[in-house]
Amino acid sequence: RILEIPLHFSQKISEFNRAKNAAQWQWEDAHMQHFLVKSSHLLTHTCRPISSTIQQQLCIETLTQLPTVFDKSSIYLDAALICGDLRLRPWQAADRMCPIGLNGSKLVADVLKDAGIIGAHKNAIQVLVDAEKIIGIFGICIDRRAIASTSSTQILCVSLSN
Repeated sequence: RILEIPLHFSQKISEFNRAKNAAQWQWEDAHMQHFLVKSSHLLTHTCRPISSTIQQQLCIETLTQLPTVFDKSSIYLDAALICGDLRLRPWQAADRMCPIGLNGSKLVADVLKDAGIIGAHKNAIQVLVDAEKIIGIFGICIDRRAIASTSSTQILCVSLSN
């Protein structure tokens, strides 16, 4: 596995190789706090979500028709199929959704696993929900129960902003 170590640590690599066992480096990126620990001849990398991560806000725009080109940064919903307010929340172990293209439902944990999101990175994932159901996971999966279609009269374009 390739580990991206910050450039300012590149000068310290030889120093770290000579360090005693249990030597530790620590750094942060946009979402995670990383730890690199030396024990014998092994380097162990662990990471955990930063609890003070800036909360992302929902940006909701009302449209009268679907766009001709879609991207993973926006979710297009039929306003008539939304119950209550839309909000972001951390995913939970028992969460289920009905992904587009799948008959039935699937655990969010399995959706994240299938998307290659494992370990501590899963803890930072937020799901878009209404009062009754999970609507989607930005950039990963959309629930089919609220998606807009060409027959939708009021379309919500939902995206994230910092």
